[in-house]
Amino acid sequence: MSGFGKLHPGSCALLIAATISLTGCAITINEPANSAFIVIDSNHPKVHVAIMADADIATLQVTADGTNVTSQMVAKSSREQDADLTLEHGSHTITANAQLGCWYCLGRTTPSSATSTFSVVIRHK
Repeated sequence: MSGFGKLHPGSCALLIAATISLTGCAITINEPANSAFIVIDSNHPKVHVAIMADADIATLQVTADGTNVTSQMVAKSSREQDADLTLEHGSHTITANAQLGCWYCLGRTTPSSATSTFSVVIRHK
């Protein structure tokens, strides 16, 4: 009988750790989607920004076209923050940088970043 039928408990822990390290922890900008074309009304010229992570967000910095808008972000949970930003007509870039909680990482956090570039059109009523 070959030795493949049984796994040593230490092998299982190593396999789990390797799987997690390959998938990693990440932050995403769910809204606005990258390459989106957003039409907003002139009487409410706001663009909804939603940032999610697959681990607890330890720290977060968000910029809109290079301007820090972190203070406008509102925590919905330990893994989700959002805001309604006033943006003009044209192309925009949202960038999010975060330290995410990471139980298996040295220092217990890991860096992650995401970027979304999109266009805004303001509809005048």
